[in-house]
Amino acid sequence: MQRCEQNTFDQNTLTRIKKLFEVLKDIYGEIEWWRGNEFEICIGAILAPQTKWTKVEEALENLKRNGLLEPEALSKADIERVRELIKPVNFNRQKAERIISFAKFYIKNRDAIMQLPLKEARKLLLQLKGVGDETADSILLYAFNRPSFVIDAYTIRILECLKINTKRYREAKKLFEEAIDADVKQYQLFHALIDEYAKQYCNKKKCDECRIKLI
Repeated sequence: MQRCEQNTFDQNTLTRIKKLFEVLKDIYGEIEWWRGNEFEICIGAILAPQTKWTKVEEALENLKRNGLLEPEALSKADIERVRELIKPVNFNRQKAERIISFAKFYIKNRDAIMQLPLKEARKLLLQLKGVGDETADSILLYAFNRPSFVIDAYTIRILECLKINTKRYREAKKLFEEAIDADVKQYQLFHALIDEYAKQYCNKKKCDECRIKLI
């Protein structure tokens, strides 16, 4: 994949990403991914790294059942109690601390995340311990409905399949954001389609049946 010094992408690569979007829409249509209220999505994004989503859902349900999936309640919760409730997720001790800290952050900074320019809102989130690029973009795109494309392991795998050689998060993010107009619904849909396809084909090593490798 050729890029100029300003790190913009060649037109052929951008066209292939657009084509990928169209092909995946033809396969799956309009699908919805990641339901929940704003705060719940934020907490789910922090719990998700290195954990199966079914385990994240179990932890979220435990918090909700105990009245702790609310910002004020979670911000004042005992860390050991929170840890026990989110035990299904990996690294639950660290994540208990992080979601309590996030609840305090959310109470003070929720309006800023909504109102700041997107880059500044993203920088604010990235200052939080345990919030990396993927988590920040997930929070922005799905919780706050701001057009910040999410790159995950499935996205990188798809790019490898297409022989588009970029494994760096921010480079891949820039590629998708150059190829697709900044639109929340389109970004959410494209991310969901990529994950759905990768689960059905890549995870099951159905490379011989791959429907996108010739894009």
